[in-house]
Amino acid sequence: RLIMDLTRGFSAEKLKGAFSEVIEKNYDDMSAFQDDMDGFLAYFTKDAEEGDNLVFDYQPQVGLTTILNGETKGVIHNFEFVKALWTVWFGEKPANGGMKKALVANI
Repeated sequence: RLIMDLTRGFSAEKLKGAFSEVIEKNYDDMSAFQDDMDGFLAYFTKDAEEGDNLVFDYQPQVGLTTILNGETKGVIHNFEFVKALWTVWFGEKPANGGMKKALVANI
């Protein structure tokens, strides 16, 4: 489970673009999960606001549940997409290398 407590607001397009950009940096071929990625990005229809809470909860045999401010947005069962999403924080080319080090240090 990964929980994001947003400390600032930004547009839905910027959020979707950030997820897409990092995943694309980590994968040359996204065909194994492109449909799931499109579905995931469709969860984000409103701009993010300071204080929003975003939860990514992966459970084997269930899938990845995305929860925004307490509302379940959907469940993705494709483990290839789950691995791709985790690259945002833990991939070879994460969104923020310092954040990756901080997250891994606490494991």
